Amino acid sequence: MDVLADGTGANEGLITDGFVQSAASTVDVLFVLDNSGSMDDNLNALNNEFPVFINQFVNLGLDYQIGVVSTDMDDPTHSGRLQGPIITTSTPDPIAQFASNTDVGTDGSLDEKGLDAAYAALSMPLIANENAGLVRPGSLLTVIAISDEPDQSDVDASTMISFLDTYQGDPTLSSFSIVGGPKTGILPCWRGIFPAAPVPKYWNVANNTGGIHANICNLDMSVILTQLSVVAAGLNQEYVIQGNPTDPSGIEVLVDGTPLVEDDPQNIRGNPKVREAYLGESA
Repeated sequence: MDVLADGTGANEGLITDGFVQSAASTVDVLFVLDNSGSMDDNLNALNNEFPVFINQFVNLGLDYQIGVVSTDMDDPTHSGRLQGPIITTSTPDPIAQFASNTDVGTDGSLDEKGLDAAYAALSMPLIANENAGLVRPGSLLTVIAISDEPDQSDVDASTMISFLDTYQGDPTLSSFSIVGGPKTGILPCWRGIFPAAPVPKYWNVANNTGGIHANICNLDMSVILTQLSVVAAGLNQEYVIQGNPTDPSGIEVLVDGTPLVEDDPQNIRGNPKVREAYLGESA
């Protein structure tokens, strides 16, 4: 006797991956600011949008510290020395204090040396003297450089990468991010009348320490600071799913039970193309 049957075959069943997002509890941040003549608008934007950054820390309940240095290694009052006091959870008005600390002027050296400044700020003798207390043992250390010029430091990228990887005894506890011109190439991008040159050396360090590159020409500072706060808080930016889906359109992402739409900025955690567009890295 013949029996007829209809059905639909499937090579893959439903696979569910679950991830828990957790922030670091103790976070130390060092801003390295280009204080040369073309940076006035960028520094003003940084101050205006800083609440976006600090509010993320407050909302997550982080124990944070924030210090500021400039890229000027010629002026002995700079040269890796903290500008103003360290901002902590005990600072009465961290937003006002940050504005004061970042008032570094725009008449700094034209030889912008962000890596040298960060290295000096975190090394002896400064870290045991003028910069004492900036970095706590076991904390998540994030260095954030903001510059419209390529780095002209004496320290090379590989030395800085090694320095950060070993600084806290665990490479996952240190990162470097750059807000600047294009990653590579020879042509600058333009922010109004000002060009921002490519920053390949900075990008090399960021790419090898778990940091990000954000294009200073393509984005407003609020967008940049939003993503920098994610990195500084130690939040995961990507997750690895099981298997290799044959049809990517069948992937559904939910955050706290709510589907994540395609153009949501949070998609940068799992979609490199969206991440590049969101951070302005494609230009």
